Amino acid sequence: MVAVSVRWRRSGERGGAEAADAWTVELRRWMRDVLDRTGAAHVLRVLDVPEAECLRRLQARNAVGDHRFAVTDAKFRQFSAHFALPTSEVGFTIRLHGSPDR
Repeated sequence: MVAVSVRWRRSGERGGAEAADAWTVELRRWMRDVLDRTGAAHVLRVLDVPEAECLRRLQARNAVGDHRFAVTDAKFRQFSAHFALPTSEVGFTIRLHGSPDR
């Protein structure tokens, strides 16, 4: 399983960056278009960890109860079915973050 998030900042801006999830090819194409039109610097961060680890982390987050969106294992699998690993063809600056066991 891989999680993907894009962070961007307009050219010349300082301070915190905006972020959004970018799970599907279509969503990444749309984000790329927005970034091109705004001239924003960006990084596409890809978290590559096994599905079991993603579920463990999700269950731990849900157990704490301080996140506004609790995701069930079934919803996670439903979201994951739409995921496509990003490639360089999309034109993002990609940073891959893996787990120690990968």
